[in-house]
Amino acid sequence: MEKRILKCIAVDDERSGLKALLDRINARNDLHLVWWGTDPTLVIQKVEEHQADLLFVDMQMEKLHGLELIEQLDGKLDIICCSAYDNYGPKLSPYDSMRFYLEKPYDAALFDRAVDRVFEVLELKKKATNGQLLQRFPKLTDEFCLILPGKENKIKLCFEEMDMFVPKSDSEQVELYSGNKRIVLNMTLSALNKALPPEFFIQVHRDCILSKRNILSLRRGNVLELRGVMGRTEQQVGRTYVDKVKNMFKNERKQFKCKV
Repeated sequence: MEKRILKCIAVDDERSGLKALLDRINARNDLHLVWWGTDPTLVIQKVEEHQADLLFVDMQMEKLHGLELIEQLDGKLDIICCSAYDNYGPKLSPYDSMRFYLEKPYDAALFDRAVDRVFEVLELKKKATNGQLLQRFPKLTDEFCLILPGKENKIKLCFEEMDMFVPKSDSEQVELYSGNKRIVLNMTLSALNKALPPEFFIQVHRDCILSKRNILSLRRGNVLELRGVMGRTEQQVGRTYVDKVKNMFKNERKQFKCKV
């Protein structure tokens, strides 16, 4: 089956930043640039005009902040945030359209990971629409919410946005790694493991739970090769979890097969 080509828009009010972004986009044959520019006030019009699928948006722009654009376009297309700063993660969590948080300067592997995530989410939505996933995994129809510290309301985090969980040192909290952002959760790793759907997550160490879709292979020495989470490309499997991980590869490998 021929892979879908996404119509995308890129906006950054600094020309050097925009050029670097365009170079990454043009290096992929599954992205088609329909508009790019330095004026964020034109983006909403261009999204509607071109029926764009994906938006690459800088955050700190003079005419219109990236967060304002994301708020107005949330739910209308997939969005990848681009920024030289790493402090926007909590502010982006509530938006359903956010797929990745790319930091400048752009790392080629992380950029590809961001775009691949968009395709993964689109495929999952397609399967869910066709009833394929809903029949096999009824939990996908449920709302999965985690309470973030300092927040009065629950913030919804979709399972496809969760990559890795590790316990926070000296506290009953867990750090959620999603792409290259980190969120602290007020719960223990054990409690979280019971709440996560086992179809999509697996505990591989006493201090690590992984999304199965990020696991590429199991190497000698019981080391997992990962697609890259917070720059991490491997994870040691704990002795008590080895059999469980091997059974996953034996029984579920085709389902979670990844192309690299």
